[in-house]
Amino acid sequence: MKNVVAILVAFIGLSFAHIAEAQDTVVMKNGETISVDVFKIDVNNIYYKYKGEALEYQMPKSQIREVTYRNGRKETFSTLSESVVKAETEILDFVETAAKAKVEAVEAVIAIVNAFADAAVSEAEVIDESKAQAKAAAQAAMTEAGKALEKVKIEIGIAIEESKKAAAEAQTK
Repeated sequence: MKNVVAILVAFIGLSFAHIAEAQDTVVMKNGETISVDVFKIDVNNIYYKYKGEALEYQMPKSQIREVTYRNGRKETFSTLSESVVKAETEILDFVETAAKAKVEAVEAVIAIVNAFADAAVSEAEVIDESKAQAKAAAQAAMTEAGKALEKVKIEIGIAIEESKKAAAEAQTK
């Protein structure tokens, strides 16, 4: 009976020793991983100690990707500038997609105008007097459609450049 109690006490002691040795794991953005005891986190830094040392260290959160605590809970860190850059990238992608869609829509309108112009020219061939008027109307429609396409391309270029500039400014902040 005394042996059973001794074994049970030893087992419980080893279990607590294992728990006492558990460490928090800090994964930095450069890929380095350290096992430490994180004892404090504030707005900008984490504070930790190495096992068996009394010296306290601090590290900026901006250098840390993730902390896994000894109980298994994980905490992920990101900086505001990373969030801004991500948002700017998403906005830029959206603007480029919208710009492409707008160009495609204008090109479709031009194709329709061309079809009407071709039909008008074909019909005008029947009547010589109407032919000149139909060609002039078709040419005017083509000119206006071309101007509209150029205007859209310029607007798209400006929007893309402004988005790129905003993204670059966000990255420098």
